[in-house]
Amino acid sequence: MGAVAAGQRTFAHLTLVLESCIPGLLASIAADSSGDSMSLLADGRLAAALVRYDARRCRELFDTLATRSVWQVPTLVQLRGAFLPLDDSLGLDPRLATVPAEVRDDWTKYRAELPPARREAGLAVYRRHRQLVGELHRAGVPLLAGTDASNEPWVLPGASLHDELALFVAAGLTPLAALRTATSEPARYRGEPAPLLAPGRRADLVLLAADPTRDIEAIRRIEAVVLRGRLVRRR
Repeated sequence: MGAVAAGQRTFAHLTLVLESCIPGLLASIAADSSGDSMSLLADGRLAAALVRYDARRCRELFDTLATRSVWQVPTLVQLRGAFLPLDDSLGLDPRLATVPAEVRDDWTKYRAELPPARREAGLAVYRRHRQLVGELHRAGVPLLAGTDASNEPWVLPGASLHDELALFVAAGLTPLAALRTATSEPARYRGEPAPLLAPGRRADLVLLAADPTRDIEAIRRIEAVVLRGRLVRRR
């Protein structure tokens, strides 16, 4: 809440949002500065504390975030990739062909060497974060889509945005609400004038083969792109 009071407008990775809903956890984190935020997700402290989740405390926090328009960038796809189970089909995803071989090798090595206890703790936090995204949305807290794509394990540059929007829908957003987190909501965050689409305004376009407001998976069925006035067909 200190950062919110100081005027911070965005938070990435839901950092300390879930922790703020668990009585006593923030104080214990502050008392132990030996680890970083990723350590907290995986070392078991947060996973073990989930049973103490206080919905009333969280509602008060959500009301503050919504009232002050404090934007959240959950990066669910990044957290999922950090603790991806060994049997997850993403390890065989054909989109991995777009990732350099040395990066794929690093991801595979990381996943194989991750201690099971850290993986299970991280997965528990990831699943609760995904649920939290739906709760934030229903409380009116503004959301933005982001993936943290760099060399994060199993975060596929470009395509991971599709994965993030699908995870938002799995969290409880409608496909249209999920799409807005990557289109009109960033424009609203930047303070661009409404309406976003209007005569005389220029736009790049992604042309799809199906309606993504009915099924979010349609965002993967790209037929063509109009980029800076140039038509680029799928082939």
